[in-house]
Amino acid sequence: MTGGLELKKEILLALGKTPIIKDKKFIIEPNEWLVPIKNTYPALEAEYLRLEPTKMPINKAKTEALASVRAHWLHLMDEVRNVIEQRNIYIPNLNKCANR
Repeated sequence: MTGGLELKKEILLALGKTPIIKDKKFIIEPNEWLVPIKNTYPALEAEYLRLEPTKMPINKAKTEALASVRAHWLHLMDEVRNVIEQRNIYIPNLNKCANR
């Protein structure tokens, strides 16, 4: 990632609070808008992985099952977006990183 130290700090603070490095692992307490993702993602990932091509060939049932996973993911993103908008949470402009 390119960008100055200030931009990196902005991004970290947008993601969470009390960032620390412990036993060579980065640990951060997620901000409230990330909590729905933290709580919902494991179940979504398990559902998605169950549909991997090696376990289930591509067919109508798999396509419908993947549509269900996408619908759950979109609902989760709507929840996150609502929290961000309702609480007027600042998200840094990541395009600053891409343009360097």
